[in-house]
Amino acid sequence: MNCLNIDINNLEKKFKIQNNYNFNFLNINYDLNFITFQHILNNYEEFKFKNIYNFIYNRINKLSILYNIDKLEKINIYEYLSYEQFDELLTNYIDNDLFKLILILNSIQQYSYPLINI
Repeated sequence: MNCLNIDINNLEKKFKIQNNYNFNFLNINYDLNFITFQHILNNYEEFKFKNIYNFIYNRINKLSILYNIDKLEKINIYEYLSYEQFDELLTNYIDNDLFKLILILNSIQQYSYPLINI
């Protein structure tokens, strides 16, 4: 996947898997392997997902101002966000749109391995 800033194949050895949740938003029918992103997300404990979602939300919000793309649903970051809720919010946002999927994947990558500030 050349659209991402890092080589995801080299990340596999850096993970300490915390859980084994299957994120459905990564099961979109494209000819791509998302197992590395499953591992990136499963590397975090569940209580951190509201922070990950907030990071993705803020990043997409900035991009929507610049490029007029759809925004993510705003959530209350002071409330607990489960794996299921996180997955459902992203699944609803992506809605089988490859461009939105790439935005989400790139944001997850930026959260885990920051390279640039956007």
